[in-house]
Amino acid sequence: MSADTPPTAAWNRLRETVATVAADHRAAGRTVVEAYADHGTVRASDDGPLTFVFTVSGETATALSEQTTASAIRRTDVQYVDTGGYRLYLLEVHQPDDDIVTLVAGGIRQQSLEAYANTSGPARTRVRSISDVVALELAHDDRAPFLAGVE
Repeated sequence: MSADTPPTAAWNRLRETVATVAADHRAAGRTVVEAYADHGTVRASDDGPLTFVFTVSGETATALSEQTTASAIRRTDVQYVDTGGYRLYLLEVHQPDDDIVTLVAGGIRQQSLEAYANTSGPARTRVRSISDVVALELAHDDRAPFLAGVE
């Protein structure tokens, strides 16, 4: 994408938002792990939750694995913006003691999401490295926050 396309401009704004949110958490004394996905997709299976997959660098995957305990997640906030045929996500993941916050930014083509627009049920988020090492996997009771407004 060239620097002057709407998706690139939105991605740059998302990166700025992540940096601001991270700075606020750090100022409050929290450890922050930032993850920017190079690729995002959605996968469905007949017998499992809808899965949102984000691919990050190996270094980022290692940092996520070291700092985040998926079984101990207290809350995940989902924010998004739609632009240029993509839905850009910011996931803010809080651990129970709120000492560590993980920020995951990534995008998925809206066309990929459309088939699931009117579905319900659980979801999960998987953040993995390019070599398919899963660094973080989150379970969500409801997929609606990921699909709101998708037609």
